[in-house]
Amino acid sequence: MLTHPLWMLDFETCATAVPLFDGTRPYQQVPFQFSLHKVAEDGTVQHVEYLWEEDTDPRPGLVEALKAITDEGTVLAFNASFEKRVIRELAEAYPDEEAFLLGLNQRMDDLIIPFRQFWLYDPAQHGSCSIKKVLPALTETSYDGMDISKGDQAAREWRRAINGAEDKEAILEALRKYCEQDTQAMIDIMNILKSL
Repeated sequence: MLTHPLWMLDFETCATAVPLFDGTRPYQQVPFQFSLHKVAEDGTVQHVEYLWEEDTDPRPGLVEALKAITDEGTVLAFNASFEKRVIRELAEAYPDEEAFLLGLNQRMDDLIIPFRQFWLYDPAQHGSCSIKKVLPALTETSYDGMDISKGDQAAREWRRAINGAEDKEAILEALRKYCEQDTQAMIDIMNILKSL
């Protein structure tokens, strides 16, 4: 059962063959960004975001920023196994924060379940339960036309930005919009589910 406030959480990560930071391994999904929408019981919405902008390990600052999530309410992700894995690896890297981080996983639920189980399906999804297919199938919103519209693209563009790309500020703004779109999409999808 979901309890308020609802915390809609989405990470963006970067995985490279050669580890970028001490204490990481090849192809580890290292989080550099998150979007978090807090939905209160009265429907009030607040947005918190984190985006690391330097060519140094983003994880310490990200763990601190996650503390915006209080000890009440359900944490929601779309395909939560990914977010849970990222959080588990953060807990391994920062054992002093293990109780807080693993506590988030214990409170996490997965918004993909109704779509993965085909409890709700629209032919416009074309057989996919990806948020990028579910959102436009249920709403009039999509990722079309966004400067960054996919997770692997976000990782590549973040690397360009932290390595001093001339258009760094434009990349960072596009990353903010993309990650926020994911958690706003979760709110929109949740509202559709509530209305059914």
